[in-house]
Amino acid sequence: MQILSVTKYRRGDNNTHIQQIKLGESITNTCVDRLNKLGNVTYHINYPNVFFRVKVNNNYLINGMINNRVLEIIYLNKDYKKCSEKLRKDLMNINYNYIKNEVS
Repeated sequence: MQILSVTKYRRGDNNTHIQQIKLGESITNTCVDRLNKLGNVTYHINYPNVFFRVKVNNNYLINGMINNRVLEIIYLNKDYKKCSEKLRKDLMNINYNYIKNEVS
């Protein structure tokens, strides 16, 4: 999962931090399977495009659609910087392990 850009947003009175991450490739079922290693994935199939959500502890939610190149990250923890760094490391680790397993 190559990250092309990250856009930060703020929403609501509670200063919820939201990021939009643009990926270098479309999200596939394989990508979502990799995200499942981070937390609980739920699929919402009653939409024109399949929508998914990954809840990672009480740190953040990852929202996205199959065949789309954008992830929305909603940070649930007040320590936004710590959680965003954890997400970056988690995404890098997932990608590394996936490539390592594909080569093995």
